[in-house]
Amino acid sequence: MNPSSVDLRPNMDTVEDQGVNNACTGYAGAKAMDVFYERAGQPLVFSPAYLWAKERILTSVQGNNGVTVGAIPAALQAFGVCLNSTLPDTTPFDYVPTDADDAEAANFKCLSHEGYGVDIDGMKTVERIKTSIAKGIPVLLTIYVFVSMETRCTGPWKFHQWDVFERVDNMPIGSHEVVIIGFDDDSARFLLQNSWGMFWADGGFFGAPYVYIGDNSISIMQVGLEMRPAGVRPVNAGWRPDMTPAQTQVQQAYVAYFGRPADPAGLDYWAGVVEAAGAATILDGFAASDESKALYPYSTTPAVIAAAYQNLFNRAPDAPGLEFWATQVARGAITLGGAIYAVLQGAQGTDADAVAAKVEAAGVLTYEPGYDTAHIPAARAWLAGITTKAQVQPAVQDFNFLGAPA
Repeated sequence: MNPSSVDLRPNMDTVEDQGVNNACTGYAGAKAMDVFYERAGQPLVFSPAYLWAKERILTSVQGNNGVTVGAIPAALQAFGVCLNSTLPDTTPFDYVPTDADDAEAANFKCLSHEGYGVDIDGMKTVERIKTSIAKGIPVLLTIYVFVSMETRCTGPWKFHQWDVFERVDNMPIGSHEVVIIGFDDDSARFLLQNSWGMFWADGGFFGAPYVYIGDNSISIMQVGLEMRPAGVRPVNAGWRPDMTPAQTQVQQAYVAYFGRPADPAGLDYWAGVVEAAGAATILDGFAASDESKALYPYSTTPAVIAAAYQNLFNRAPDAPGLEFWATQVARGAITLGGAIYAVLQGAQGTDADAVAAKVEAAGVLTYEPGYDTAHIPAARAWLAGITTKAQVQPAVQDFNFLGAPA
């Protein structure tokens, strides 16, 4: 289930102005890359000018002319994109990238993408876009542009008004590439970034009703499902969603009981259980699992509680606390899962910091391509070494047990 609103603007740099250049695809693709790398803990700004130049080379387009959306992932996969500091967005359109530009760009490629068009049922398309955005994946969108776009996009983006029948009644003046980077269910609108400068609309961003995107878009392309920059493992870069509250509780439970990151299927399944019956119930479910029986084959209640302390806080429990929870379980006042959940929820100070760091790191590994049950022992040992937020970034750059990054 998607959250009711998502806003990826904190993961974006300033909104540039394409000016007289028909370079909207270059700007849209570069901005999508900006989001991925910002969310990877690497605040890089990429060059729209370079990407647009390579898009035109691939499609044999001459001069100051635009290209279609398919050229964006094609150029990112074939060439990558260099930094905006190397080739500024103000570079003249007839500039030809140098070998040095190409060498830098090769370090920043998109190795895969997924395209999809508008479904006959437009709201299915809307939900699919929302799912991508909720996972931190920006969605490239080609829209029809009408003269009225200037007057409709004034004030806060959640209140921008559109005539969804305009495409029927009027001829568009052209098409334009933008990036969907958020949504809000209360206003039933998507948040999009344009490339007409920060003084246009709402700081360079605008809102479009769900129904408009569902009915009137030309092409929708989700880019970067597996953004794999050379030699780097991004943190939360596309494949790792921002977790919903239910998913966060599940990840906490995996860390507490199994001492490892959740696998994607388990995360989604147990999140549904949390939403239906509460978080404490899933720990009781864990206790009956085959993994639990293998991990704690002969363990007593105190031993399992002590293991949870070690998994969560990297320390043994204090004797009074351990005796209290073991006694409560023995008397039937609380289940073993409930006791572990209470320990988790009661964490304070450095204990709470350790839990937060482990859950953040676990959330990255959960969606790392290749992570599966074969890696559980190694993942458990890896997660045990993380106790502070400062350790998260270095740790996720080095999943040695998964092999080298592509």
